[in-house]
Amino acid sequence: MRPTGIFFETLGKYVYMYRGTSERPSYIGKGIGDRCLHHLKDKGYKIEDCIIVAKNLERFNLDKKDSSFVLESYLISTLNPEDNSVSGHYKECFIMKDLSFLFGEFVDSQRDMFEEMTTLVSDNPDVFKGTIGYTESRLTSYVIESGMRENIYFRIKVQTKEPQVTVVFKANNPNFFQPLVKKLESNLSDTYELDSTSNKNEVSFATTIEDALELWSAFVGK
Repeated sequence: MRPTGIFFETLGKYVYMYRGTSERPSYIGKGIGDRCLHHLKDKGYKIEDCIIVAKNLERFNLDKKDSSFVLESYLISTLNPEDNSVSGHYKECFIMKDLSFLFGEFVDSQRDMFEEMTTLVSDNPDVFKGTIGYTESRLTSYVIESGMRENIYFRIKVQTKEPQVTVVFKANNPNFFQPLVKKLESNLSDTYELDSTSNKNEVSFATTIEDALELWSAFVGK
């Protein structure tokens, strides 16, 4: 996915570089907006080779400070000299991270996982009504768990990173774990790759949200 204008606004004035075929970078430049992407066409670079070296450099306010202030701050922040008693100014500006990684973080930050969870539940009343035992939402994930049924809990976990949707079958105690594994292997082995290595009496696998909803309905038996 190509980074958006709103994302580039978060970078402010930045310095970027493109990885080369050797230890040396292919290109280093500075810009605002989507300047770093212009080279995808004029130089044939790939977006996955773009690295943001520093961002929000407007914070240094060079109208009032000598440009050497930026270089000094960069070197102190990145080299961490032994005898400097003061750390580099605005060291959070010097990040050296892939553009694609930064954009991925930005996209994730725009998601409201609590809203996604409540929307999923309200849009599927026939699946969830009267069957939810526990819910939890965090900044980058949410969990919906059923009440216990035949000593087993069923959980849907959605997160911003891959795998985005995971389902978990959890035995109430170790005595019910191996029977759970055997039952799932006999019923789901042709469809899913099960992870039964957990020491938490859990069996989990990645799936889609549509299949997770079908499995929930099958598990609660409504």
